[in-house]
Amino acid sequence: MRQFMLLLVVLVVGCGQDQQDGQNQSPGQDQQAEQTRQRPATRAAPPAATPLQNNHAQLTFSSLPASAVTEEGWIVVTNCNVALIKDGDVDIPAQEAGVLMKFHVREGSVVEAEADLAQIDDADAQVRLKSAELELSVAKKEALNDINVRAAKKAFQVAEAEWEQSLEVNKNAPGAIPKTQIKREELTKDRAKLQIEVAELEFEVAALTSEVRKQQVEVGGLSVERRRVKSPIAGVVEQRYKDVGEWVQPGEPIMQVIRMDQLRIEGFLRADEVFPTEVVNKDVSVEVVFKKAADDAGNQLLEPFAGKLTFVSNQVQAGGEYKVWAEVKNRQTPDGQWVLRPGMVATMKIKLAD
Repeated sequence: MRQFMLLLVVLVVGCGQDQQDGQNQSPGQDQQAEQTRQRPATRAAPPAATPLQNNHAQLTFSSLPASAVTEEGWIVVTNCNVALIKDGDVDIPAQEAGVLMKFHVREGSVVEAEADLAQIDDADAQVRLKSAELELSVAKKEALNDINVRAAKKAFQVAEAEWEQSLEVNKNAPGAIPKTQIKREELTKDRAKLQIEVAELEFEVAALTSEVRKQQVEVGGLSVERRRVKSPIAGVVEQRYKDVGEWVQPGEPIMQVIRMDQLRIEGFLRADEVFPTEVVNKDVSVEVVFKKAADDAGNQLLEPFAGKLTFVSNQVQAGGEYKVWAEVKNRQTPDGQWVLRPGMVATMKIKLAD
């Protein structure tokens, strides 16, 4: 009986050890399989089992390699991200404080650069602008009014003539006119001459005042204009942050507009496969597949998008990869919808040969 129990214990321990050995080996095997599956392809031609399709063939994400390969003078980068270009995503802020009175567009509206998007209450600004315009009208009339100058010149001529006449009388009849009177007439003449200079100075000041009033009108017009919320870029209204009747502060975003006519295609290359200087400023062709069904029969390959590689990162990451991106021109469907959308996954072919 004791021997039987010992034999049973040995069998149980042996089975447990085999099971533990199997569990210890499984993660390593899985990791090795995963590394083999994710290992990037080399610069050699792709294997016959997963050939690259031409521009007129059907292409699916499942048939694409994991990273860059080379075929007929092209470097093919799979799993690229479609993104907005720099300055292609703008949160448009309020420039002046006030109440939002109305919106001219809604989400999804296509807008041109400088198009009106919304209106902030400008009643107070309009009143100030009108006041400045009236002050400018007065200043212009004063700037054109030289009556005082002409009157001062006439007064000087009269005073000078009286003084000269008194001198002539005393010359013919000495002492006929007292010297004090002649002195007063001379003073009147000099004062009239100075009055000409005063009138001319006032005339010049009136001209400068007119320019000041003109600038005040421009400031008032700018205050009114800054309450018109405009789009700085041509694009599509993606999001509205405020509603009619809400109070907004300067710098507070009201609406988001994104640019869709030109997009960025971002991908990664391995430095040990493709040297960075090989791809700088190279032409690219971008392919996108719409998956309509689980099998390849229902998928659709879009006509390629042409562009140029505009950025090659100077930094190589720890995994040996460096980032590149190209800018391509988007296009619209007959009903006005953009084909490429940020967030899509695309395949980018970089042309090596000129």
